[in-house]
Amino acid sequence: MDSALLLAVARETIGARAVAATGVSPSLSTEELAVAREIAGFLGAPLLELPTDELARPGYVANRGDRCFHCKSELYGLLSTHPRLHGHVVCDGTHADDADGDRPGMRAARELAVRSPLREAGLGKAAIRRWARDLGLPNWDRPARPCLASRIAVGTAVTPARLGVVAALESVLAEEGFRVYRARLTPSGIIVQLGRDELARLGERRWRTRFAARAAELGERRVLVDRNGYRSPGEPGVGEPGSAAMELVELLYDDPVPPAVSDRG
Repeated sequence: MDSALLLAVARETIGARAVAATGVSPSLSTEELAVAREIAGFLGAPLLELPTDELARPGYVANRGDRCFHCKSELYGLLSTHPRLHGHVVCDGTHADDADGDRPGMRAARELAVRSPLREAGLGKAAIRRWARDLGLPNWDRPARPCLASRIAVGTAVTPARLGVVAALESVLAEEGFRVYRARLTPSGIIVQLGRDELARLGERRWRTRFAARAAELGERRVLVDRNGYRSPGEPGVGEPGSAAMELVELLYDDPVPPAVSDRG
């Protein structure tokens, strides 16, 4: 949504010179690529779909905590040398609410002179969402969905096969009508997280059975669900998948619904 607003403002400001670009690799879900195409079409902007090969970078595959640096270095490096973009300034959708700290992706942006107009203008997430809504952008209220590699626990190698497992399992959740979801690959097994306003659906046996069956087909026999629901990385108390911030039970457990949710009916 952040990049969509940036593209909309760029098209309004500099017209046809504004070009959208997205990296295409196994870490990008087909759903996210479809959204990128939809937004570019909605705004009448050309979309450069650039194949990236971050999986050829050992630092990315190793997944030691700086994976985003290697991914963004791959993408920004290709964008900065692409003949179609000669004379262009590469910009990203980083905004004012993105903490400085040790953000590997932001470090890659600095090293390759990528600009962050939303952040430079002091725009945070709430303001961006309001502006996107006012402009009528079709994804103004769409939940964020980072790359598929973000579901693989730090220290576990990122491979095409593991990315494929994540994509297949999250497709099940999308088909079941969930808006906020994560299917995380951890040493403990698959961990499912749902949006906190969707936790009452943990009691629905049908989707749980379907998800567990698909996981088994993919060789993942142990499936857990976080009864606390998904929380964004910036929220207090959020740790790595499997940390104390989660309350994990077996997905096919008789009653995975947290009591506080059940009491609300």
